[in-house]
Amino acid sequence: MKQKRIVITGGSGLIGRHLSAHLRDRGFEVIHLSRRQSGPYETYLWNPEKNEIDVAAFGRCYAVIHLAGESIADGRWTDERKKLILESRVQGTRLITGTINSLKQKPEHVIFTSAIGYYGDRDTETLTEESTPGKGFLAETCIAWEKASSDLHEKIHKTTIRIGMVLAPDGGALPKMTQPVSFFFGAPLGSGEQMVSWIHIDDLISMFSFILEKGICGICNATAPDPVSNADFTKEIGLVLKRPVILPPVPEFVLRMLLGEMADLVCFSSKVLPKKMEASSFPFQFPGLNGALSDILG
Repeated sequence: MKQKRIVITGGSGLIGRHLSAHLRDRGFEVIHLSRRQSGPYETYLWNPEKNEIDVAAFGRCYAVIHLAGESIADGRWTDERKKLILESRVQGTRLITGTINSLKQKPEHVIFTSAIGYYGDRDTETLTEESTPGKGFLAETCIAWEKASSDLHEKIHKTTIRIGMVLAPDGGALPKMTQPVSFFFGAPLGSGEQMVSWIHIDDLISMFSFILEKGICGICNATAPDPVSNADFTKEIGLVLKRPVILPPVPEFVLRMLLGEMADLVCFSSKVLPKKMEASSFPFQFPGLNGALSDILG
């Protein structure tokens, strides 16, 4: 019996690396769509900017997981940078969607990714998959990103995962957050009261395979059920690293001077709960922040 084939875009990124290894370990045949041939997985070429894609990648395809998109944290949000962030997501999603629709033999399931930036800055409001979108660049990007897959063929199972802040030892925000704490310079950012919705990398990766196995469709928030304030998050890092966090919060105006509009990433507040995953009895391995940080940093 042949392995089920899963095509992944963005397979060389943080989530893609972990997900590819996880799916291969579970017996799937993992195929990457990438701009260049590299890595341990069979790779087919695509270039969303030029609307180019090798449709041979989708032969015998059981599922597609679309992760690709320009990083939002690799530089100040100039007008040019914001355009690149938006277009990389919209163009790539449209190309994947259109290509799948054109296939004679279509995959059973397609998982698209988005982000909890969809909800914008919402203070301490509890946000679920049913909540309305917010305002600002992050929300507008996520709205356009999700809309780009709206015409996927109706007979294909479709899931859109809105991902929170991913905690991992080998990338993402956590290594940058732990460094100042390690050197006794840790401090909350902005007011410190803004809510942080996070998820351990292992739970996020397990969520993808859980969705495929259970056939879960629609919008799913990929966050742990324990969002915390930025101040509590910073203190928890200090507890795990056995470092005091005694400095006053870094004022928002200082963050805005340093980061410009990109300061939204740390100053915006979003208390996002994974209601659909909880209703589906997803087994969170790390539902609490202390356990997640202890696993990664301990």
